[in-house]
Amino acid sequence: MATLSSDLIWEITRPTSSFLVKRKQAGGVSFSRDPFNLRNQYSRKYEGLVADKAIGVQAGADGGVTLLTKKANKANSPASAVQKSTIPASRSTPFVMARST
Repeated sequence: MATLSSDLIWEITRPTSSFLVKRKQAGGVSFSRDPFNLRNQYSRKYEGLVADKAIGVQAGADGGVTLLTKKANKANSPASAVQKSTIPASRSTPFVMARST
């Protein structure tokens, strides 16, 4: 199976993506709910759906952090392309404390 370029995928999915959130009150700003989009801006640059490699961060159970990584070499098997790593709250607390200072 031939792979499509990320630019072509972006042009196809741009107007009808399920991650797209439009806000008319804020001057027509478009946001994204893509788990790999860390800035939540709906643009080609930040959209993790079309990127070959991407990273995402989600809140985990019990105050921990779940790190999502998307591998480029697993593009033909989407189920195994995303790997989840859970960091417990006890290990992630020093990072939060260091960032707040």
